Amino acid sequence: MDISQMRMMLVLAETKSITTTAKKLRVTQPALTYQLKVIENELGFKVFNRTRTGTSYTAEGAFLHETIKQIVSEYDEAVRLARAMSKGSATGTIHVGINDCSRDTISFFLNVAQSTLSFTLIPCGSSDPVKLLRERVIDLWSTSEASMENLPTTLRFAELTEASQSVFVPPNHRLANMGSVTTNDLLDEIVWLWPRGQASAASNHIRDFLEANNTEVEDFIPGVPAIVTAFAADGIVVFDDGYLPPPSHAAKQLALTDAKNDVLGFVYLASQEKLLKPIIKTLQERIAYADSRPSSPSEQAAERIVALLDDISSTVRRGGMKDIVPLIEYGLELGVSAHHLLNRGLLAGMRATSDVYRDGEIYMSEMMAAVSTTNLAMEVLQPMLAIEDEKPITGTAVIGTVLGDKHDIGKNLVRIMMESRDIEVADLGIQVPPEAFVEHVRNNAKCNLVLISVSRTDLLENVRDTIKALKKAKLRDQVFVMIGGAAASQEFADEIGADAFTLSAEDAAAKAHELMSL
Repeated sequence: MDISQMRMMLVLAETKSITTTAKKLRVTQPALTYQLKVIENELGFKVFNRTRTGTSYTAEGAFLHETIKQIVSEYDEAVRLARAMSKGSATGTIHVGINDCSRDTISFFLNVAQSTLSFTLIPCGSSDPVKLLRERVIDLWSTSEASMENLPTTLRFAELTEASQSVFVPPNHRLANMGSVTTNDLLDEIVWLWPRGQASAASNHIRDFLEANNTEVEDFIPGVPAIVTAFAADGIVVFDDGYLPPPSHAAKQLALTDAKNDVLGFVYLASQEKLLKPIIKTLQERIAYADSRPSSPSEQAAERIVALLDDISSTVRRGGMKDIVPLIEYGLELGVSAHHLLNRGLLAGMRATSDVYRDGEIYMSEMMAAVSTTNLAMEVLQPMLAIEDEKPITGTAVIGTVLGDKHDIGKNLVRIMMESRDIEVADLGIQVPPEAFVEHVRNNAKCNLVLISVSRTDLLENVRDTIKALKKAKLRDQVFVMIGGAAASQEFADEIGADAFTLSAEDAAAKAHELMSL
């Protein structure tokens, strides 16, 4: 069975009609019926039941469906990426390996700083990232330059940014009123640090100094419970200055002026350098821009959500039973939906754990610890899941910047905040022409919300043109239209007949949730 035949099966399963499928694929009905017979003869069993009322999968066909869907999706992504690489540009999906050594700043950057590329973060757990690179499970490994010491010469390291160190203390701590501190100020404290050997040269240097001066040092694993645990034990935390402690557990952040910086970036196969070079160059340019500007409240909120989901996943993988409940409670406090915490946090962690267990890389006891951790989290989530199921989200959304607009940070933040509320969002990227919005709505029957971002006043007419295009295609009545961005306003939204205007990513996600729950 080839890709075109697999694609035909997926369309037929969706339409449940030979006639409609033939029209969509632009083939004749006899040709479609013949191809279906070829597939069934090759497989040796019936894939579809065909009656006068329509077409539906047999049990065997239904069993094949998800595998075929995944194969087609992966094929399409590979083709898009290969075509982009051949043109010196980059669009598609890049798989990035992360583990307990990965920094929240890198994780967040991958999710919001780049719109022409889609990044999938793959928790590596206790798996060997070098092995995953060689087997092409991941394209890039997010880590620090310190991890390169004992790695083979077949790998390369691309620097993205540097992370300086900060000290986090409770508001009533003796150091809290100091604007900055030195390592000497930490003596005689209980200091929580990134574990030795975990890809942080800065942390190792600080640990050596403190231990040489008989200062008590504990291991710090990033996450909400860790900082709470440290403070409860009368300790202080030393970590990257990009670490954002939860606002509900106040902490004072102090610069550690004499600490070394960690160089953060990606490890990749030398044989892939030509293909990955344009991607890495774009990332370096974008993160340099992101580092040069202050973070907005919306960006900080999105970063907390992305980091939280990584923390939940890694906590499941390490069987952190005492830490998981505070993480889940904090996620609910941030407004993340119970379904999103389940799917992107708990189940992501369980999938990663199951994979390494299947490969014989962890023991049964570690697998059971992950299951027990998930069960504890589910005790908190179960009532919230029931509440959400009473008023579920209906439909999907599509988002993009208006034609001519290259500014995508606000759009990306809105997408993250909406996904945290369990809303499915298709991101069309930047400079989206009206026809592209129309085409997406026409081809996706479930789409009932269009979000248009505009950052320049000279592009406002393009927003108007997009709404006109939806009307001309007789699709306007089936979707809500929401606008936002620096150039948008409530007055302009009223003038062009948009259904909503919002000022921030949080407001946009809340309004989208409201509209899609009606």
